[in-house]
Amino acid sequence: MSELKDRIEEVKASQNWNDTQMANAAGVNRSAVAQWAGKGSKIIRTIGDVEVALNLERATGYSALWIAKGTGPKMAKERIASEFWPFASIDDRKVRALDPARERMQLEAAILLAAAQLGLDVKKQDGE
Repeated sequence: MSELKDRIEEVKASQNWNDTQMANAAGVNRSAVAQWAGKGSKIIRTIGDVEVALNLERATGYSALWIAKGTGPKMAKERIASEFWPFASIDDRKVRALDPARERMQLEAAILLAAAQLGLDVKKQDGE
C-alpha cells in the first residue's frame, strides 16, 4: 500500500492537474489537497469522505477505494469490469468527461429512451 501523498501525486500527474484543479474535481478546498499531499502542517493519511473519493473516481477513472485508502484495484474499470454494463460501445472515459450541465443530461435522456424501448424501468423512485 502506498502513501496517500504518493497516490494523490499520481492522480494529479495523470490528469495534468494542479492542487486547485484537483480540489475542484474532488469538491474540497485547496488546503485539503495540500494536506493529502503532505504539504501542510496537518498531514492526512486517508480520505475519509466517501463522496470526495467518488468524485475523484468519476473524474479520473482511478478507484475511489484505492485513492482514499490505497487498497483494492488502482483503476475503477478493473473493479467494475465484471459488472453488467449494457452500453459496451460507449467509451466510459468520454462519459466521465461530459459537461454535467449539458451532455450528461443528453446521455441520460438517451439511456432512458433506450431503456423504455426495451421495456426496462430505470427511473429512480421518489425518495431514492
